Amino acid sequence: MKHFALTAFLFLLICQSSLCQMGIGTTTPDSSAVLDVFSTNKGFLPPRIALTATNISQPIDNPATGLLIYNTATAGSDSVKVMPGYYYWDGAKWFALSRKGEARGEMLYWTGNQWTAIPPGTNGAVLTMCNGVPKWGSCNDSIVISSSPNSGQSTFVTYNDADPAWANGNLYSNASVLPELAAATSPSGAGYGTVTSRSFLAFDLNSLPPNAQIISAKLSLYGLPASNAIPQGNQGANNLLVQRVVDNWDQTTVTWNTQPATTTTGQVELPQTTATFNYDVTNIDVTQLIRDMRTLTPNKTAGFCLRLKTEALWRSVIFASTHHAMAAKRPTLKIVYQ
Repeated sequence: MKHFALTAFLFLLICQSSLCQMGIGTTTPDSSAVLDVFSTNKGFLPPRIALTATNISQPIDNPATGLLIYNTATAGSDSVKVMPGYYYWDGAKWFALSRKGEARGEMLYWTGNQWTAIPPGTNGAVLTMCNGVPKWGSCNDSIVISSSPNSGQSTFVTYNDADPAWANGNLYSNASVLPELAAATSPSGAGYGTVTSRSFLAFDLNSLPPNAQIISAKLSLYGLPASNAIPQGNQGANNLLVQRVVDNWDQTTVTWNTQPATTTTGQVELPQTTATFNYDVTNIDVTQLIRDMRTLTPNKTAGFCLRLKTEALWRSVIFASTHHAMAAKRPTLKIVYQ
């Protein structure tokens, strides 16, 4: 080793930079190479380094652009993951000379920055391009938006046709903190007048990508085993309408007098139920309503209004609201998009 180092040093001292070539294992290095390594039974072994991610230079400080190493580690995740193999520093990150597969059937695609593996598919699966990215199956994603006291809104508003407060045009009551949604027309508990209720429900749609194209949207509502607001439960010819709200509203302040406007366009009708309690209605198709919320009222609270098709005496339907103590009872909205 000392002999080689001394020879190299002397070589550098006596040769001119424009004419120098160094040969290891050869006395006639190629004129185009600064260093020509020759062997018929040995390879070239560069420094072996354990990298932690492609975007972290360490354990090498300030690596020169073009620096070549052999990485010995599997580390990092997703787009910055490193695996054993040759890497060079491109001035900003470590770049694999070739990506090593992890499983039989993997394929590689270029993201614009690096090679990324597509996992093996299943028999008969179709590879689809989704916004420039290959993906097994259809070019759709889905999201389930759950409601809660801290996400989305729900309330129901009521009025009594014989109540002087209503007759005088004063604000009428809402029920923003109750665990129930009610669409009902029933006698007043005080023994006079008819009380009518309508419910309002809104989901936070901000988790959807801005350019998402809605493929389908399914609303699920869950029944209750008992009700304080509507103790008789579900009854009568209680066909229900799910309508789109077209304006802003706030669950803590909205009343019958200030309830937001709705539209019958695209409304969905739910058939009558004879179940007194625990009436679950899942996968209600509200695709067009959600599309219209996104395109026609993107900056409004919007949401849904639940009301009886015919608001006549002795008809009612109840569901759990976003304020229900059991998360599994709260309304959900599943959206498939691309």
